Amino acid sequence: MAQAFNMGLERYDMSGKREALMLCVKEGNDGAVGDLQIMETFFNDFGFVPEIVIDGSVQEMRDKLRSFRDRINYSHEDISCVFVVTSSHGNRNVIIDPWENTLEVDEIIHCFNDQQCPKLRGKPKVFMLDACRGHMEDPGVCADKERDYHLMAQLSAQMETYGHRAYMNKFRSPLIPHVCRLSNKTRLCGLDDKRRITYVRQTGRGACIS
Repeated sequence: MAQAFNMGLERYDMSGKREALMLCVKEGNDGAVGDLQIMETFFNDFGFVPEIVIDGSVQEMRDKLRSFRDRINYSHEDISCVFVVTSSHGNRNVIIDPWENTLEVDEIIHCFNDQQCPKLRGKPKVFMLDACRGHMEDPGVCADKERDYHLMAQLSAQMETYGHRAYMNKFRSPLIPHVCRLSNKTRLCGLDDKRRITYVRQTGRGACIS
């Protein structure tokens, strides 16, 4: 249950175990190497226990999603939240493995809904999907003013809008470093882990951790 604290923000109880899963396709995707390095540091900084699949087939990724979910469901420990990250090629509503087989994004997200993962009912679930969603180039738009965002149980951040290519150079994409920069900003403000996580979630406007 979210609670208020003296900064005027809301936060979840993050005292339990924090679970993370990353599906990373490095084959033909140079930027994934940087994404992987950044996320490993991020998981360590925020106390997540990560499982990482590198260059797995769609079936291997699907098997890992299910075993990861099942381990959470049958855990006797309190689980505070789950963080799922992908860094791969993609198209429309899928991510693509090294053999160009596709895994539906909805399958990844639905694996952790209340029916399939009741252990996480009412707990924060964050999905950060770093992949193209088509072949068009997106010229971008000017950002509007900051909005007031409230806590929600499930958050999804995707690198690009529907039908467009993701921006990524040979080192990494902009999405994952942005989240980590926000976390470092909150550390400089002297916030503890629980408050940093909430602060990044509210200022990140979607690319968030909560």
